[in-house]
Amino acid sequence: MLDRSIRSGWIAIVAGLLVCVASAQAREQQEPRPLVSKLDPAWRRLSESNAKFLTLDQQRLLDDLAFAMAVSGGCPGFQLDHDKFKKAFEGFRTDDYMKLAADQKRQREYRLMMNFGATVALYTAEGLLHPKEACKFAETKRDEGPGQYWLPASGPPVR
Repeated sequence: MLDRSIRSGWIAIVAGLLVCVASAQAREQQEPRPLVSKLDPAWRRLSESNAKFLTLDQQRLLDDLAFAMAVSGGCPGFQLDHDKFKKAFEGFRTDDYMKLAADQKRQREYRLMMNFGATVALYTAEGLLHPKEACKFAETKRDEGPGQYWLPASGPPVR
């Protein structure tokens, strides 16, 4: 009698575990996953690098410029405004920058261009992985920071 109750208890426990595992798997399949979670470590490293030599405003500027460039190269209906784009880079020439020695300026400019290129590359990678979603997202940014570096839209928004 005791053995039968122990077996019944184990069967109930195993059945309960199977139900829990099955419901957890079903929930996992229903939960939306981040679009590009594999790029998150690269984004974190880049952010840490930028924080070491750029102010928060300069970090936002770099991000906006890189986003604008990546989108203009990957989404129809987006064209970079080269004059505004070039002028925006002047935002990195602060008073502190102007006081640096020539070799320090070159070093800072090199780092800025490397981080700018890395940011463009990460935005491009995200866009290549999910082109429709990326271009739809870009449409929402036309009136925000990166939008100021695109020429006005010449047609209906991307759908």
